[in-house]
Amino acid sequence: MSIHFSLARTAFETLRSNPMHTFMSILGLVIGVAALVGVLSLADGMEDYAREQIATTTDLNMISVTSVTRDVVDDVAVPRNDAVRLGTADWLSLASQLAGRARVVMSARRGVRILSEGRETAAFMTAATPEMAGLLQGDILAGRWPSREEMAQGAPVAVLAERVARHLVGTDGSGGVQDLIGKEVMVDSLRVVVRAIADIPSGARMGALVPFHLPGAVLGSAYPTMVAVADRVEEVPSMVEEIGRWADERYERGRNTLTIATNRGRVEQAEKGVRLFKVIMGLITGISVIVGGVGIMNVLMMSVSERTREIGVRKATGARRRDIVFQFMVEAVVISAAGSMVGLLLGLVSVYGITPLISALTDVPFQAGFSWGSFGVVVAVAAATGVVFGTYPAWRASRLRPVDAIRHE
Repeated sequence: MSIHFSLARTAFETLRSNPMHTFMSILGLVIGVAALVGVLSLADGMEDYAREQIATTTDLNMISVTSVTRDVVDDVAVPRNDAVRLGTADWLSLASQLAGRARVVMSARRGVRILSEGRETAAFMTAATPEMAGLLQGDILAGRWPSREEMAQGAPVAVLAERVARHLVGTDGSGGVQDLIGKEVMVDSLRVVVRAIADIPSGARMGALVPFHLPGAVLGSAYPTMVAVADRVEEVPSMVEEIGRWADERYERGRNTLTIATNRGRVEQAEKGVRLFKVIMGLITGISVIVGGVGIMNVLMMSVSERTREIGVRKATGARRRDIVFQFMVEAVVISAAGSMVGLLLGLVSVYGITPLISALTDVPFQAGFSWGSFGVVVAVAAATGVVFGTYPAWRASRLRPVDAIRHE
């Protein structure tokens, strides 16, 4: 242990006594690692941005859970007599199962008549749990979204789509949709107060939204549906299997009780795209790191040549081949680690410096990121570069014969 400590100290003193030599050794690696850190940071930022866009603008992270109401017998669909009608207990159980990783929404839909001051229109009404607020796309045009307490307690409140509200206020110019805020309207037999008018896309097929637990809201509706919204799109496939196991434990027919559907194909495409980008960009920047490693090896080879007499003296005074190997490997690893850390700092400063420019040029709220996984990659690169590119110079130094080395000019 004392011999190795002495050799390591000698290696550090050699590097410190030749600062220009050390700087030239790490220059190539600094540039390579800085490029790698920049790419990893941009990739992490792009991945975070892609996840946010997927979560807010698409349904790739949604898993729908519906009751199987029909069986196919001899190619004929017949009603299932023991079909399970999902209820609040099922919603609470699944929400608990997926807590911290997904939001679970329960909803039921049916066609209704909506009346207000003598005007009538028809639309689809959706009764939903509070989590629905995070799924609907569209802006609130007037009023406010019902509070979570109102939705959870089944208060007689509603959100109307703009197109429905316009039918109710008429086209004679006597009022605007905002005039409905705070007024009571009849949704079939339900008397509710309009809390908000929302710009809900027509593709959503939702004219009115009311709390799921509003008494009478789900009467006459089709079988309720649950939707699990995963926080990370990559977890969708494993979450589908987890929901299947949950159904196996809860229902007599197990997962055959439910239809668990997702856009798995599009999810897999998204995962492959992110993975492909990281691999390709990692390989490209890896070339820079290799160039930096070759630079370390060349400088160490020159160091072996310049210190041939020193090596000969060490071997003549009892140093073993593995001691010489250890000394030069320590130098290689220290040079690699120093270059990698400087490259890490340079890369982070550079990428965070250009991020505002990227956002300004693309008009995208983009932010670079740097995960612990990326930091681990940099540490691994530092260790691997030192070991791989320091091995040959260390081996060559250890192969020198003491007599020839001492006589070297």
